[in-house]
Amino acid sequence: MSSTQVLRPFSISQPAGARAELVKYMTLSR
Repeated sequence: MSSTQVLRPFSISQPAGARAELVKYMTLSR
């Protein structure tokens, strides 16, 4: 999944922010 590759570098830059974004992305995906 390309989404994981894109979130990978983002999480390294902002672990806390990436977590919130991931939760939002997952919620919006559903």
